[in-house]
Amino acid sequence: VSLPAVAPGDMARRQQTAAELAGRLKLAVLAQVQEIALRPEFDAEARAAAARALAVLDRETAAKMLSPALTNTAQPMVLRVGIGEALIATDSPQARGQVLVAMKSAPHRVQLRWAQALAANAAGAEAFLQAVEAGNTTPSLLQSRAVKDRLLAAKPADAAARIEKLTQGLAPADLT
Repeated sequence: VSLPAVAPGDMARRQQTAAELAGRLKLAVLAQVQEIALRPEFDAEARAAAARALAVLDRETAAKMLSPALTNTAQPMVLRVGIGEALIATDSPQARGQVLVAMKSAPHRVQLRWAQALAANAAGAEAFLQAVEAGNTTPSLLQSRAVKDRLLAAKPADAAARIEKLTQGLAPADLT
């Protein structure tokens, strides 16, 4: 029996590191990053890192290619979270919309992470507040201190009043 030259865990870490470097350095390796991000035989964390790199290298391609995985429950949660954060980071209205749609079916802890990421800038904060106002996202996310603080720091129009109105009548956060 022959052993592989590189342990599978080492290979996954190398792929993840390579994808992170490709995104940070904006290397011309779009096809390779896209392949890692989309192929299920790769490690989920390496795929999430590749998704982040893809979003940096080509945000339109990222929005088109990665969005189906957001709501695919067969995909590992770490990958879905990473893809959502990558799409939010593109600051594309289309990508934000895709994440907001996916929030409906995501677990609460994932919704919190995406809400925090959306609230990091004015456009994302406004889109998130509009989604809550339209009933497309749960207002309980507004009770998170991290989400609320980021929303207020991003300064969407009338943020404090809107948050107050949307959370009125909700049970206190520590009881939910």
